[in-house]
Amino acid sequence: MIKGRIQAQNRDTANLQDYSKTVKYFSWDQIGNELGISSGFNAYEYIVSAKLKSGLAQHIALIFTSGEESTSYSFEDIHKEATNWAGLFSSIGLKIGDRIIILAYPSCEIYMALLGAIRLGLVVCPLDPKLQTAELIFKYENARPSAIVTSPDLAENLKVLDLTSIKGVVYTKEPLKGITEREFLFDRSFQTDEIYNVSKDSPLYLMYTSGSTGPPKGIVHTHESILSYYVTGKYVLDLKPNDCIWTDGPLSWVTGLVYGLFTPLLFGVTSIIPTRSLESHRCYWIIEREKVSVWYTTPMRLRKLKEDGLDLSRRYDLSSLRHICTVGDVLGPDLFYWTKQAFGIYPHDTWWMTETGSIVIANFPSTDLKPGSMGKAVPGIQVHVLDERFNSLPPMSLGELAIKTPWPSMLKEVFGAPERLREYLKAPGYFLTGDLVVMDDEGYFYHQGRLDDVIKVGERMIGPYEVEETLLGHPMVSEVAVISKKAKEQGKFLKAFVTLKKGYHESLALSHELKAFAKAKLGLELPLNEIEFVNDLPKSNSGKILKMPLKAKELGIPLWT
Repeated sequence: MIKGRIQAQNRDTANLQDYSKTVKYFSWDQIGNELGISSGFNAYEYIVSAKLKSGLAQHIALIFTSGEESTSYSFEDIHKEATNWAGLFSSIGLKIGDRIIILAYPSCEIYMALLGAIRLGLVVCPLDPKLQTAELIFKYENARPSAIVTSPDLAENLKVLDLTSIKGVVYTKEPLKGITEREFLFDRSFQTDEIYNVSKDSPLYLMYTSGSTGPPKGIVHTHESILSYYVTGKYVLDLKPNDCIWTDGPLSWVTGLVYGLFTPLLFGVTSIIPTRSLESHRCYWIIEREKVSVWYTTPMRLRKLKEDGLDLSRRYDLSSLRHICTVGDVLGPDLFYWTKQAFGIYPHDTWWMTETGSIVIANFPSTDLKPGSMGKAVPGIQVHVLDERFNSLPPMSLGELAIKTPWPSMLKEVFGAPERLREYLKAPGYFLTGDLVVMDDEGYFYHQGRLDDVIKVGERMIGPYEVEETLLGHPMVSEVAVISKKAKEQGKFLKAFVTLKKGYHESLALSHELKAFAKAKLGLELPLNEIEFVNDLPKSNSGKILKMPLKAKELGIPLWT
């Protein structure tokens, strides 16, 4: 852990003025009262309809941009489009609780379709349009949707699916592709003024995990999650009237759905939606052109900007930015300080999972920053560090990160796999994350890897994160992923997959050197028995290194079965 400390940058202007006091007197019931939540409601009412009633009808809600040109939609615009989509869905027989897959590249049409589906009480399931065939089949068969929204250019991908029980494939634009008899084209002549009320615990969306720690799980979240969006949008993202937020992720990534769409709409602020992959200069262009004030991005994005140099950033006016948050991967100290150089403000790291439904741990604008820390628990969320017997551990102890249940955005179910939900909840009163952490004496958390990769070295436990961070300190190493393996003769040991910086080449001598380097730092007993040099490491959309493909390769089994 790094012992550096940086004074809070926005203590006087942040929405969260007094962290300790807010935590002490926090009440989810009070949050519900602030939002006017009743027993029967629909999230659409709070994220769209309420804005029309509060004088924000003409306020810009969504800006779709290619990094060269942009198209804006007001709250009234998206309400009209969502009404048309809801009418179409109703006309093909979709009903409350039906699941609908959204499979398309970013466009205004798929965002409007998603909102229209929510109006009707449908359960939306955004999928990555770049899914491999086996992944698409797996998720489709698991979700058992009643309809698919897609674009004609992706229709070929659907031919591998059994569409016999589906009520309709809806295209965002012409032409129809003839892959099923039940094809429909979006048409603005359809509309419905109905907003179907559901209960607070009715499913809102189904989102699949990245597969970084096992086969994909279909995680279901409910309409009540908007309470968590409100708290985290207010205290973590620090959203204020007239803000413009850019959340750096697509709909198929939970961060893009929750903090790129739902939360900005709930707060009545403008959200930026990129419609293509962005080179570094386009990122700076978006911030300058759209006057982005809050940026929720990833360490992967910042690393790419860093590679392209500070000179590029200085060609743009980035003065509109007042708050940067990160998610998806470890925010290392070098990237932390580089971001301050490039943008004039420090990034605030956050931690959460698809399963938690919203940010759980964060660095807040009004609290001091400790580089390398995930931050502190969000008000309303109680986080503990547990040992293997589920006892709470004191500060500075390595243990499993566990969250006291329930909270509004907690997963409702693992779709079609109740046994996997029980695994999360096997410690009474807790949700077990599977992540290893250390909490310091001020309540700041530090990520130490995954529970299933921990190894005992001498009298202490070492996780892969500590080994990865050590190897990253070697001047020839660019990226590292460490996994655990088992062998009859050796027992449990570690293997590192290493990419090298430009100009360096793999060799047996370098492999021995890296092992010695790690053991010199972490102890001679460190069982780092294997090192494999690779050109690239598998990564999720957010840039998080995926270890499951590496483990599957080592075991000689296919990843998608």
